[in-house]
Amino acid sequence: MTTSITPSKSKRSRIGLRRVLVGVIWLGIWAVLYRVVGQDVLLASPAQVMHTLGRLVVTSEFWLSVGNSLLRVLMGFLLAVTAGSVLAVLTSFVPAARAFLLPAIGTIKATPVASFIILALIWLHSDRVSVFIAF
Repeated sequence: MTTSITPSKSKRSRIGLRRVLVGVIWLGIWAVLYRVVGQDVLLASPAQVMHTLGRLVVTSEFWLSVGNSLLRVLMGFLLAVTAGSVLAVLTSFVPAARAFLLPAIGTIKATPVASFIILALIWLHSDRVSVFIAF
């Protein structure tokens, strides 16, 4: 008897239907909140967002911005992997390095990410914030 790892076609369609339903519900919640708030500056409507996105997605500036953002996040990720690998090897073989870095690691793990974002916005140029946060 063989069993398939991939879900059956009917199960996949139920999962797809569920995802669509969840998306529609969230769009409805967004639309209701838009009406409750009643101020476009605080919360744009789903229709406004889709209209603006439709206008932007056909421009080269939009795709250049998306590409630059992805590049910055990738740079932060690669820096994190490199620094993490170097520090992992270092702290594995040098107990003094581990003892030295342990308080910093504890502090970083205990600090909410939002705090790092706020500090990065204050300390760094806007081009470097995404690299820092990804790192």
